[in-house]
Amino acid sequence: MGVGILCVVAAIVGGGVTLAGQEIHTLTSVWREILLGVFGVVLMAGSLVLRPAGPDGAREPPAGPAGEDPAERSDRTLTVELDTDATTRVYTYLGAVGQAMKDRGFRDLTVTRVRLVLDELITNVAHHVRGRTARVSVSIQEQHLRVVSVEVCDRGPGLSPEVLAESERRLGEGEREHGLMLARRLAAELKITSQPTTSREQWRCVSCDVIEPPVPRSPLFEFRDFAWVRMEYGGPMVYWLGPEFYVDTRPPYGFSWRLNTALKNGWRPVLDLYLRHLTDRRYRPYLVVEAAGEEVGTRYAEDRGVHIPLRAVLESYFTDHFRERRVLLLASDAGYEVRWSVMEWARERQLDYFDSEPAFRARLKELSR
Repeated sequence: MGVGILCVVAAIVGGGVTLAGQEIHTLTSVWREILLGVFGVVLMAGSLVLRPAGPDGAREPPAGPAGEDPAERSDRTLTVELDTDATTRVYTYLGAVGQAMKDRGFRDLTVTRVRLVLDELITNVAHHVRGRTARVSVSIQEQHLRVVSVEVCDRGPGLSPEVLAESERRLGEGEREHGLMLARRLAAELKITSQPTTSREQWRCVSCDVIEPPVPRSPLFEFRDFAWVRMEYGGPMVYWLGPEFYVDTRPPYGFSWRLNTALKNGWRPVLDLYLRHLTDRRYRPYLVVEAAGEEVGTRYAEDRGVHIPLRAVLESYFTDHFRERRVLLLASDAGYEVRWSVMEWARERQLDYFDSEPAFRARLKELSR
């Protein structure tokens, strides 16, 4: 089956594919691509037909390494070399990645994010690298966290951290979000690395993870006419800004740090990218903020309480809501320290605070009349 998949993908993109240590070099003939694709389909069909049956007549999963549970072998990497000028092949590959994610049950928003990240990083190679050849790797992991890891490499001069900082500044001053900045927002973390291939040549790579958190059990998902924010304390931290989600894998220099830095520097356009959709007129004139989970590595020096990462950002961005006390705070699904901190926040700003889900539901239903 694995060799069959390798052949089909190689036929689609024209070769230059590596999967599980097996490689097919670049193809120079259309007929060879067609024959390779047909051969791959035959191998895949044959693997399904010839797979041995178990005691109950069901087909057994293919054997893996000794001691490995086949049900747990969900982490696979596919590496492809693409000519970024071959637009049809690039978008065919993007479509194949999206379909593979859908087959594994990833939500539409996650699929869209991965395709956007891949598109932007591949387009960067096409625009800025001589030769325009990109090595693209996509890995899907489903154990513990559902993660799609993306890596795009090229033989260009590479990027420096200063490029990211300068791009962030220009974005904060109103430049359109695209390329690395779009990938930075949609992915959990952006890394720049180098991988030597010969004494004179090396791949320059940009990699990132797109993490899909499980949908939590929260009443906020039911009251769709309210703007809401949910902060989940844990490892990693997860932030829900309405249905949009962001995962913070490297506190204190991740998601919340970026928003607080934008607030400090007066970069309103950066904040708008994350929060502007919560000001849509279809929402009622209230903001609901929920804190959930247990504190993990966020304690200040005080005896009680935890850091509320987005407090300053929310108070600044939704100034009228806080001034007019049209903010509701909920901490029914949280540990003691988190609940205590949210309760203190409510007391300081004279806001409605709830640690009971039934009482909170009743209040939202009252405001919905």
